[in-house]
Amino acid sequence: MAGQARSLTYYDFMGVGSESDYVPLPALELELVTPPSPTPTDRENIWPIKRVLTAIEVHDDVLYMEKDAFQTYILPFMPQAQRNKLAKGLIADIAVKDERCVFCLTKLYVYEGYYVLTKYRSQTFIRSRELVAGQTLWLRWINGYMEFKVVG
Repeated sequence: MAGQARSLTYYDFMGVGSESDYVPLPALELELVTPPSPTPTDRENIWPIKRVLTAIEVHDDVLYMEKDAFQTYILPFMPQAQRNKLAKGLIADIAVKDERCVFCLTKLYVYEGYYVLTKYRSQTFIRSRELVAGQTLWLRWINGYMEFKVVG
């Protein structure tokens, strides 16, 4: 079907009166095109922040994200209320989802040039998923929450 031209006829149904009053509009030639499959590079680009976990992060159950990358790829998409809290030096509660669609609530705050993601009450972020130092996390903000994927 891809690449074949099809002729479609549209009718003006806004007319008043009987069916015989409907006026056909000129036919349009449409070509159905199948988009190319995404390349591995395209798939990687939708995950703008890539972090390799350190032993300290695993031990303390935190994730340090560089301020510049976070402010470019995550912060602009967060809700205004959460951005305001962070700007005032307060802690923002955010939802985090992994590739298994498991959600947890986390705390996010700014500390010495980093945005720090840590556990919320009894929920853990890193330990509950049995992540280890050296694993790579890909992060993005999508649909009101931070999503991450473990790669390697």
